[in-house]
Amino acid sequence: MCYVCHQSTCSPTCPNAEEPKSVGECEYCGFSIRLTEDDEFIEVDGKMYHLDCLSDMTGNEIAELFDLEINDPTNYAYSEADYYEDLYNEQRFF
Repeated sequence: MCYVCHQSTCSPTCPNAEEPKSVGECEYCGFSIRLTEDDEFIEVDGKMYHLDCLSDMTGNEIAELFDLEINDPTNYAYSEADYYEDLYNEQRFF
């Protein structure tokens, strides 16, 4: 029995509690990913990432992570006639 928390198995808040087991390392921040309720993670192509780290990533980093192509809108042909047709369709519903 623990002399601090008075339990046979220490609670996670007890200073005598064992360190949670690590399941891997985050590819973004380099810190370990532990088996706790607070340490949520995803696995992409065999690499692990904290969910918090994913929310810190830029759009370009996420696109690269998921192997997505970023399109440049200036590469698309959009004629003046298309613009006025879209404008007309939008105004029709107001």
